[in-house]
Amino acid sequence: MTKIKIFKVIFLFAIYVSMFSGIVSSQQIYFCYNVTDKGDPVNPIEEITLRQGPEYFHILLKNQKELRELVYLYIEIKDGNKYEPLESKVLRNINELNFVKYNYRFINSGEYRITFKTPERRKIAEAKINVKQAAFEKGNEVEVSSTYYEDTQIIICERIIDEKPIDFIKYARLSRNDGFIYVYIKADKPLNTKYILSDIWQKKDNTSEFTEFVSSKKLKTNKEWEYTFFKVKLPQKGEYKITLYNDNKKIINSAYIIATD
Repeated sequence: MTKIKIFKVIFLFAIYVSMFSGIVSSQQIYFCYNVTDKGDPVNPIEEITLRQGPEYFHILLKNQKELRELVYLYIEIKDGNKYEPLESKVLRNINELNFVKYNYRFINSGEYRITFKTPERRKIAEAKINVKQAAFEKGNEVEVSSTYYEDTQIIICERIIDEKPIDFIKYARLSRNDGFIYVYIKADKPLNTKYILSDIWQKKDNTSEFTEFVSSKKLKTNKEWEYTFFKVKLPQKGEYKITLYNDNKKIINSAYIIATD
């Protein structure tokens, strides 16, 4: 290979590296509390601390040029040496702006990996962020007595918006939301439990007792949280009782719901 050819190869390689670097640096992922109309992050953060239960944060992809109409978002959490998928979303960028955003509810601590891709699954940008729980001071722990949860509310609703229960219900129509409802736990002090165990029972025909077991669910929490919520599915018509327990199997409270067509 002549010196001219060698120089040409080096020159082309340098141009390729320069172009690739420009592409990578032209996109950036932000984690922030809000996003302006122009796609600028409001109070961007490098680490997330969950202080009073699960919290929403905006995941923002900003580009120097307009993005395509469809952008694919993948959210994963690290488990050992690999990342496990949590959620995937198709973000519609109808006006083909130079940014897309997604308001995601972070629940558990850990290392998250966020990836944006094109419809052809070509990676646009990737970022990682650590999520941690706020430290719970042991000196503030209160013994869970038999009356500790007497003012704790269990709210049954159809939707959760901005961490608040919406559309409280006593009757759940199975034809809506495929039989899914939200169970929202609200206390006036820390829940003081590492997890919440829920048992769902159904009332048998012609009886007044809830004796038919339906399902059980374990929800990881933080001791300092004063509220949390989860989704459950009612399989068929009938009357249901939902009972919640703390990590010492003490009853927190119960709620009742009737499922109809």
